[in-house]
Amino acid sequence: MNSPAVRSPAFLIPLAALLMSALSCSRQPAPPIDAMSTGWCDTTPMRPIGRAVEMPNVRTLPQFGAVTGTVVQAETGDALESAVVSLTQTTDAKLHSQPWRGTDSKGGFAFDSVVPGIYQLRVRRIGESQDTLTIHTMAGRVDTVRIRMRAYRCYGY
Repeated sequence: MNSPAVRSPAFLIPLAALLMSALSCSRQPAPPIDAMSTGWCDTTPMRPIGRAVEMPNVRTLPQFGAVTGTVVQAETGDALESAVVSLTQTTDAKLHSQPWRGTDSKGGFAFDSVVPGIYQLRVRRIGESQDTLTIHTMAGRVDTVRIRMRAYRCYGY
């Protein structure tokens, strides 16, 4: 009868080395996360800083309309300074008011002497999600808008 084969110690040495290598890899810390390929969003509640909001006064001429308004941060109600507000006529590309205004320290902006028509008002600011709305201006009328921009607090790639 044949006796069972006995494994030599030479065979067990590579097996033990392989097992030790696997165990040592599992104990090493995970590699650092690449900051250029990750993203995260800040979800901590925002607190108001007390920026007062005030709508600018606007006068109209009988043959023109006007658009005035304020831009505030939706989460806090604070005025947003330096937001870019553009007014683009959608009905006739040749006739349009000054294409953009920046909001003042109280979040206000105004377009006077606006040719009557349909316009697209777009508001942009770094750190906020942009907003767009359509306005139909009429001669002798002041259109008032209040825009609440949501903070964009996501970072990374």
